Formats: sequence, structure tokens, C-alpha cells
Amino acid sequence: MTRATLVFTVFVVASTLIAGLLVFRAGREQIDAMAREDLGRALDLTGLRLSTFANTLDDDIGFLADNDPVNDLVRSLSVKDTLLARAAIDRVALLMGSFIRSRSLYAQVRLIEANDAGEELVRFDRDGATIRRTPTPELQSKGDRDYVQRTIVLGKGERYFSPVDLNREHGRISRPVMPTLRAGTPLRGDDGGLVGMVVINADLRPLFSELIASVGQRQQLVIARDDGQLILHPDTALTFRDEYGGSYKLADLLGTNEVPQEGTLEVGAHIWSLRTVRLHARMRPLTIAVSTDTRPFVTELRDRRNKAMLITVAIAGSFVLLSLVFARSIARRLMIITSQVERYAAGDATTGLPVHRKDEIGRLARGFWRMQERIDLRVKELEEARASAERADARRRELLANMSHEVRTPLNAILGMSDAIRPEGLGSADRERLSTVQRSAHRLKRLVDDLLLSARIVEGRLKVDLQRTDVRQVLQDVAQAHRPLAEEKGLALRLNPGNVRDGFITDPLRLHQILDNLVGNAVKYTEHGHVDIEAHEDKDRLIITVSDSGPGIAEDQRSRVFERFEQASRRAGDDPSAGLGLAITSRLLELLGGGIDLASTVGVGSRFTVRIPEGSGTGTVQRRSGMDKRIFQGLRVLYVEDVTTNRMLMEHWAGEGGWKLRLASNVAEAIEVTRKECFDLLLIDLDLGEDAKGTELAWRIRGLRKYRAVPMLAVTAYVDDDTADEALKAGLNDRITKPIDVDELAEQLAFWSGRSDVYCEETVNVNALSAQFDDDPERVLKALDQYRKEFLGARTAIRTASERNDRAAIDRERHKLRPHFKLLGMEQGIIALDHLAGGVGQDAPDLRPIMDAFRCCERAFLFHRAKLLFREGPDA
Repeated sequence: MTRATLVFTVFVVASTLIAGLLVFRAGREQIDAMAREDLGRALDLTGLRLSTFANTLDDDIGFLADNDPVNDLVRSLSVKDTLLARAAIDRVALLMGSFIRSRSLYAQVRLIEANDAGEELVRFDRDGATIRRTPTPELQSKGDRDYVQRTIVLGKGERYFSPVDLNREHGRISRPVMPTLRAGTPLRGDDGGLVGMVVINADLRPLFSELIASVGQRQQLVIARDDGQLILHPDTALTFRDEYGGSYKLADLLGTNEVPQEGTLEVGAHIWSLRTVRLHARMRPLTIAVSTDTRPFVTELRDRRNKAMLITVAIAGSFVLLSLVFARSIARRLMIITSQVERYAAGDATTGLPVHRKDEIGRLARGFWRMQERIDLRVKELEEARASAERADARRRELLANMSHEVRTPLNAILGMSDAIRPEGLGSADRERLSTVQRSAHRLKRLVDDLLLSARIVEGRLKVDLQRTDVRQVLQDVAQAHRPLAEEKGLALRLNPGNVRDGFITDPLRLHQILDNLVGNAVKYTEHGHVDIEAHEDKDRLIITVSDSGPGIAEDQRSRVFERFEQASRRAGDDPSAGLGLAITSRLLELLGGGIDLASTVGVGSRFTVRIPEGSGTGTVQRRSGMDKRIFQGLRVLYVEDVTTNRMLMEHWAGEGGWKLRLASNVAEAIEVTRKECFDLLLIDLDLGEDAKGTELAWRIRGLRKYRAVPMLAVTAYVDDDTADEALKAGLNDRITKPIDVDELAEQLAFWSGRSDVYCEETVNVNALSAQFDDDPERVLKALDQYRKEFLGARTAIRTASERNDRAAIDRERHKLRPHFKLLGMEQGIIALDHLAGGVGQDAPDLRPIMDAFRCCERAFLFHRAKLLFREGPDA
């Protein structure tokens, strides 16, 4: 009986569910159809209102550009009649004043003169109900603004409409925040010559408020520019995020990678209808999106369905209620526990477990509760440990960056002043001491560079720099560095370089680190006797042994000494250490393709044998300029630096190199000097103390017409790639890191002043690029800007892809750059691109050839810009 009743009940319930689902689906489809129809009407109304506004703005800007007062002004400016022009300007001002009073949606109307500065002649601003004409002393120069640059190239009667953005005054976003659309048109005389332009700034806030109010109660309206950034949203915090350095696009709102130009999308319970419109032929397209929330309708429909099904189920269940009462009782209690388990699995807190029951259900609930408590405690401990580790890692990164900066800054003075000392007047012992100081300072500089890359070491992305190495000199440097401590302890430190030839190809810095760790440990832990360093070559392998008469290492500890933070047991009184030396040594040898063996007897001593294979290829020889200082004659350089010792050092180098140097210690002094004088090249320190950032100073100097094509080099103690990218994006052309290498400084000065092609193996054919744009100066300048932007992006992408072992990203950049290099006639650049395909990561080729190709393009673009901007030279 119970089984038959259950079967019948299941059949009735299943039939009811299927019928309810079918009815629910039909109702849902009807709701969706009605919603789409409503959204289509909302899109039509919004598009119509925007088109009306755009047409009105087009008519108004046309009226301001073509009326009697303005035409009189154009004629007077064309014949350069100052008296007539002043009178005409006053009549135009009366017209503009009346005009803006009659247009409540316009925040500003302006008349701008057609000179290099783009000076405002007449300007009216709206502040609420107040219309104010800007006094002449407060009028601004707008020649560098994008809308001015784009308007002056238009023909008579043509219009320019800017992208919708936030209004700015003096480079800052005005308050209150005002979405603005600018319309401009040039004023040209009968001969077609440009005499000025009129500009209208339309305040879009009333229009946006009207549009939001026009949609239905459950509808939401958003508008996005053609770059995807939102400009209208009920939540204003999501609009114009790019103006504040962020980004929030329509695709982010919809949760999709691509936004269709027209159509509908379903995002959760919302239906979105989208349409891309162009309100005017010269306006950028806008995407209008309207959504509606179908949840209230669907919820009501679902409730009706559920009620119908519940009634049917209740009727069917009444027939079997008595037979199922016991089973349902047990199932209900189990469902409580099951639902709590599912809630807990989903990450929600559990409530209402029947832990106080005395039956099996209670035991099950109490067991789950205890398990939950243990899991919660463990999860909490793990979260705290993760947070602590993240904080520690952040502090470590900050410490490394700051420490590097603080070490490199004094190193600049140490290296510079030591290089300035003339060894001819010193005794042999003093010359050796000076040489040791110089080598140690240079080595410390490179070690600090690698300290910043410690994270890459852990991830296996540290690269070696193979070059011809004087192994004997490295051995002597290591021995000389540890000899004072050995003599103090009465140890015999003996060196036998053997048959090692000069020019063995390896990484000298890594070799020095390896030997320094081994010899340092030997001297440190040996109390009596000797420490021997021996070297020889065997079949293109360098074999170096470091042996001592120290306490030795027990057999059970030999495998542990090469692990991080491990060291062999030492006697009481030994100096403590972190246990990283031998671990670093082992890792460096792996990078060089070598290995290390340990033989030791307790009480007798230890012997470490290092085997390093010779690197492939010819090795890398660092460039040294060796330039005749006569090539620097007449070179005018400005150096902006807030540290006195650094200015003194640069002044010494200028005197030695034969180039003219002008010093500035702060931003104000630099601005004043650049306004009064002309220079061939600028060196700008990026960290000018509390005064300002060097990138900001470079941006301001670039704003001066005579410095728009003058090479600017950043000088900084920060060696990270982000600092270099920031400097290039700010308009600087290259970077010199502290401590400054005088030969590198000479190379950079000669290269960027056009006196040397040290970084270039070929000539960049910018004329071929110019010919693609019919040698039109304006179009060529835009093309140069675009090429520079793309090359900066490719430079960063290639470096990042190489570090991440991302071959696909490398190939993408190669394919994008190849046609550009081919157009510019850069055969060696194409070879450098193809060389990138040889591998990535540890086996990747040297990136310097491709980076030098980018550097050559940067200089070529800069020099060609100078030819276009300054037909008679930069001083014109």
C-alpha cells in the first residue's frame, strides 16, 4: 500500500512540476518580449534627445562663427588692423554674452586667437545663474590643448567635437565635477588664413539628469564613449574613472569581453539593450545601453507557479500522509543537517543544527559541529599566516627598493670621486688601494642591482651575463679582500692561479660571488693553519678548489649545507650566519651550468671543488667610449640635481670632457634657466627631494616650444623597470642610473647629441615613414607620436614576456614590430627580432640588441621632430 501510494504521489507531483515549468517558461518569454520592446522605445527616445542636443550645438557653433560681429573681427584680424580688431572684439563679446545667457546648457563660450600660445580673446563662464566675462589678465593660453590643435587644422565651416570628458581648469578637474562636450570651429579670412576659433563648452549635467529621469522606474540608463569608459550611470562614482587614473568600462558593467554595437544581452535578471550611435558626422560614437530588472515579474510568476504546485502536492500528499509521517519526520531532520552542510561547503555560517537531540540525528549534528569548529580554526590560522606573509613580503620589497636607492646614491659620489683621483701622483701601494676601492665599489653596484631581483632568483628567472673574464684578476680580488682577516687570525692564505688563460667566457660577478662565499667561509671557520685557492683549466672547464685546515663538516651534515637557511654545526663562539652562502653558491653554479663537490674530514679540514664550463659564443664585451673629448666641444648641457656632491661631480666630469655645463638645484631654478637659455641636452634627476618629481619637471619643460625636440635623460638611483617606463612615458628619452659610470655618461651624451652612433648598427630611415604620409608635417608628427607610443609598449611587453617565459607574447610583439622595422629600413633590427625567437627565460637571447634598436628609433624620431618643428633650428 505504501509503495503504491508513493508511486502515485510521485506521478502526480511530477506532472504538476512539468506543467508548472511549461507555464512558467511561457510567461517568462512573454515578459522578456515586453521588456525588450520597452527597452527599444527607451533607446529611441534617448537617441532622439541626444541627436537634438548635438544638432542644436552644431547650429549654435555655426551661428557663433558666422555673424556680422565675428565676420568684422575676422576681416580686421586678417588685415591686422588693431583698432578695428579691438572694436570688433567688444561687439563679439556683447554677442557672446547674450548668446550664453540664452543657452542654459552651455557652461562656457570662448574666442581664441590663432597664435602659437592660443590666447583667449573673449571668454564667458556660467556659474549657476551668473554669467561672468573673464577679465583680460585672467585669460589663459590654450595652444597646447587637444581641441585647439584639432580645430586649427579644419577648413572654414567645419566643426570639431571633443570626446565627452570632465572639465579641467589649469590642468585640474574643476569642482563641482562637470561632464563636458566641446564644440569648436575655425575662423578663417577670405584668403583662407586662420585668424582664430570659437569654442563652446556644453555642460552635460542637465541633459544627463533629464535622460536618467526619462527612463522607467525599473530601467537603468548608461552611456559609454567609443573607448568603453562610462560617462553616464546612475552611480556617478562609476563614470569617468579614466580621468582619475582608473578604468571602468561598459564591458566591466556587463561582465563580458566584447560589447556588441547593437543588440540585447541578458546579465543575470537584467535584460540590456544596446545601440551605438553617431550623433554628428564629426562626433565620436556613443554606446547607449538601457536595462530593465525582470525580477519582480519573474518572482510574481514563480510565486503563482509555486502556489499551484503546492496545492496539487498537498492534495496528493493527503492520501499518503499517515503512511509517510514517520519517514517524513526522519527526512526532515536529515535535510536540516544536509542543508547546513551545503551552506558550510558554500562558505556560509551554519545555524539551527539539532545538537541537543538525544538520538542518532543529534549525534550526527554534534559530530558535524565539532568538525566545523576544527576546520574554522584551521582556516583562521591559515588566513592569518597568509596575511602575515603578505605583509612581510611587502615590507621586504619596500626595504630592498629603499635600501638600493640609499646605497646607490652615495656610491655615485664614491665611484665618481675615486675615478677623479689621478693615479700618476700616488705611490704603488696607494694605487693598489685605489684600484681595490674602485673594483669593490663597482662590484657593490652590480650586487645591489641583483638584490632588487631576488624574487626572480627564487622563481628561477635570474640570467647570467657571459663575457670575457680575467679569472686571475677575480681570484686576486677575492684573495685580497679576505687577506686582512686571514692575517689577523694568523692564517696562510695562498693563491695558485695555475694555467688559467685570460679571456675565459663566464659571468665575472657570479664567479666572484661563488669564490667570495667559499673563501669567506673558509677564513671565517678556520682558526689555525691555512686556506688554499687553486685553479686550472681542463677541457674548456674552469676548476677551482678552496681547501682549509678548519674543523671540517660531519658526513651527516654535508648534504644540508647547500640548503637555504641551513649550516653545519659549529663550535660555541662562532659568528652566527643566515646559512645562505653555500645555498646561493650552489644556485649560481647551476645557472652557469656547473657544479660543486665537497670532501671533508672532521678535525682535518674541508675541500670545495667548483667546476664551471666555458660559456658558448664569443662573450659580451662592455662598450667603453674612449671618445676624444673634442667631439663634445660646444655641447650645452643642463643638469638638474638637488644633491650638492652630485652636482660637484658632474661639474668635474664636464671640465674633463670639454662640454659646457649649467647646473640647477631645484624645479624653479630649472624652469627659469630653460626659459632664458637654450641647451642641446638635459639631465634631470628623478628624485628632487620634496621639491617635485623629475618626471613632472620634464613634462613642464617639454611644454616650452624650444624644448619639444631636445633630448632629455633621466638620472636616478632606482633601477627597476617601472621607473624607466615612467620616465619614458613622461617624455624623457633614456635613463642613466646612479652611481654614474663616466664612460656610459660620455656614450649617452655623444649618442643623444648626435655626435656618435655607438648604440646603432644602422641608420633609421625616418624619411620612408614620412613619405607614407606625403611628407605632410602635421600628419608625420602624429605618426611619430604613434610609433613612439607603440614602441614603448612593445619594449615593456618584450621585457615582461622574457621574464615570464611567455613565448606566445614574444611572438606577438615580433609580428607587430616586423613591418615597422622593415619600413624604417632596419635590417639589424629585424635580425634582433628574429633572435628573440630563439627562446625565453633562462635560455633567452640577450635583449640588449632589440633595446638598442628601440633607442635608435627614439633618437631618430626625436631628431626628425626637430626638423619639422624648427626649420631654422631649435633656437628659432
